[in-house]
Amino acid sequence: LGRGALGTLVRDYLAARPGEAFGPAAVGKALGRSQGAVSNSLASMAARGEVELVADKPRRYRIAS
Repeated sequence: LGRGALGTLVRDYLAARPGEAFGPAAVGKALGRSQGAVSNSLASMAARGEVELVADKPRRYRIAS
């Protein structure tokens, strides 16, 4: 994947499921990507306001409104 491509995949996955929250493992499994890479991508996107952290333990994210 090129630079930023994983973030695009993750964003598109969450955007296709508005209102639903997912953990890094579920997103990684659905996309066939590593949980660690997806987790890092989600954390970066949350810092930019693209996704929302809706639960801390376990971590769950959804697309930002």
